[in-house]
Amino acid sequence: MICPSCKRAFYFLDGRTLNGQAHCVRCNHRGMPQKPSYEDYHEDLYGQRSYRRTPQTDPQMRRILSRLNIQSNDIVIDIGCGVGDYTNAIKPYTNQIAGYDLSVQAAKKKYPGVSFFEHNLDKPLPLPDASVDKIVSINVIEHLVDWNLFLLECQRVLKPGGTIALSTANREFFLHDLNIDPTHYHEWTLTEWTQMVEAYFKIIDARKDCAMFNYYPFNLLLAKILKPDMTVIARKPH
Repeated sequence: MICPSCKRAFYFLDGRTLNGQAHCVRCNHRGMPQKPSYEDYHEDLYGQRSYRRTPQTDPQMRRILSRLNIQSNDIVIDIGCGVGDYTNAIKPYTNQIAGYDLSVQAAKKKYPGVSFFEHNLDKPLPLPDASVDKIVSINVIEHLVDWNLFLLECQRVLKPGGTIALSTANREFFLHDLNIDPTHYHEWTLTEWTQMVEAYFKIIDARKDCAMFNYYPFNLLLAKILKPDMTVIARKPH
């Protein structure tokens, strides 16, 4: 969110509702938050430029899919699927894959043979309890007002023993302040992030990570150096 005082995108929610306050980590201004337009953000991100993210061009995707160990009979959901690259990359593993996002028009256009459904992720997921085997959610939770509800919903729909892959922005990234996303409501350090997730799931792996994929093949080297993101692989206990 944009700080109304210093006009910089360093304005994050103190709580988990828009009824609370937000604070600027740069100038320490506090006040009532204004919800940014995710619809405009989504169009800017996906509608104005074309790219294809695959396990070959994105080492983070390759590692996440490997760690999830998706089987042919697994039911998998991609929450916050964006343009659908992860959803499409999972389709060769199982036909029971669906992507969910606030807008899925770009995803449907890019991958017409994949299932996508529109859903406001700040609300409960439209799925039964313990109905999915694997969950993928890549750089989504920071865009949601109530991260607690989101994690509770992931926990609810995941089967006991099921696996989840979550990623988010790394607040400790040394170039973080040069590229702040104004649609982020929250950001965390790796320690804060893992503490949050382990309240709901048993963590298998947690690391600072890189989702850079637009600069292939140079990103394969840069991904080993730059860590603007964080990834957690976790499991729901039996």
